[in-house]
Amino acid sequence: MTFTSYDPRKIIRSTIGTTGYTDDDDTYYYLSVTDDVSDTVKVPIYMGEEVKSGSLPNMPYITFRSMTTRYDVGDVGGRIYEHYAYIDAMVEFTDMENIDRTSFGKKIIDALVDKVRTYQSTITGVQFLDIIGVRQFDVPYGHQVVYTYVVELRAWYNDACAV
Repeated sequence: MTFTSYDPRKIIRSTIGTTGYTDDDDTYYYLSVTDDVSDTVKVPIYMGEEVKSGSLPNMPYITFRSMTTRYDVGDVGGRIYEHYAYIDAMVEFTDMENIDRTSFGKKIIDALVDKVRTYQSTITGVQFLDIIGVRQFDVPYGHQVVYTYVVELRAWYNDACAV
């Protein structure tokens, strides 16, 4: 048996996100929310490694950042491990037309929370996905402020089935 690290971010993204296609037929995943004039806004979901500070994607967007992975021994012989992946889902947006910055972040968080709760026990390779908490902070970026909300997720998997 080969042992591997535990990083369920991609499977979580593809399960909770809606599939979209770019003009180049590349696949991406997004959550849908409405702005203040009831237009649908597609909020893409990226892996943290896909977002670079020199070439940020258009906002709003969500990044899944791997914060830490914990491995707990589940039996005396070390044959069973419990894997916990802690993921920050970072929601970032700027002040734009047709949004109320005091409620737009909440709309995205509500969509994310709804998807996590809907699929929390049905994601392949994740026995349970839960929300630990939400925090908010603002980051000055040039002449604008990037509003940032972080939804802390915890994915759990017990490899007892693999023994």
